[in-house]
Amino acid sequence: MKPYNGIDLARKLHNENPNAIIIFVTNYIEYAPAGYEVNAFRYLLKPEIDKNFERIFEDALEAYKKNHQIVSFSIDAEHIEVPVHNILYFESEQRIMRMHLLQSDRACHRFYASMTQMAAELEPMGFLRIQKSYLVNMEYIESLKYGETRLKGGIVLKSSEKNHSEIKQRYSLWRAKNRWNIV
Repeated sequence: MKPYNGIDLARKLHNENPNAIIIFVTNYIEYAPAGYEVNAFRYLLKPEIDKNFERIFEDALEAYKKNHQIVSFSIDAEHIEVPVHNILYFESEQRIMRMHLLQSDRACHRFYASMTQMAAELEPMGFLRIQKSYLVNMEYIESLKYGETRLKGGIVLKSSEKNHSEIKQRYSLWRAKNRWNIV
């Protein structure tokens, strides 16, 4: 692969397309920590390729689908589509929903909706209801403490103290399913 090694090539690919799904196939497990630098999806050891390739490929397809999920909303009589990975969290106050985004010309959209209905539709996509007024994208949770949830960008939201154990358990299960693996 001259003039690049695998890590250099992955870094270049990741710079060109941050959503690229990279699977390293190698004989050398000691290079796995370098994969963290380039957000490698998986490391597949060559002796295990026949046994694990199909499963890892299916996992990569699922990750691709997840990264390209779109949700549609009708806001002020305008139909908009938002990639799930661009939604930071939802905030509800008396049926007025605020959708906070990571990247947009408008950082927040407002519309009418039921938080219960929103949670039912979005929880399978990786959202967690941390209290009656907040539904957060678990991808951007930095920490869960008793009574507060810290999100990317230093955003701190109050979370339910009464349901803290359940919230933490649901987040831990989601995180375990979606973390980086070496096979």
